[in-house]
Amino acid sequence: MNRQQRRKRGQERRFRVEAVARQSPDLHKLAQVFLGMAVARAEEERRPAETPPTPSGASEGGELESN
Repeated sequence: MNRQQRRKRGQERRFRVEAVARQSPDLHKLAQVFLGMAVARAEEERRPAETPPTPSGASEGGELESN
């Protein structure tokens, strides 16, 4: 599937999300959402500080050494 086909396929889809009012909110699910968002944000903030691992056998120039 090429890029144009994927784009066309995505344009054909139309989704709609509606909020439903409840008498008592599901606090367990709400807590899971907030914790998931906090963990994702912490992981994003940590990633730039880490240096990406280099593949084994890579030289300083970025080329792989042949054996």
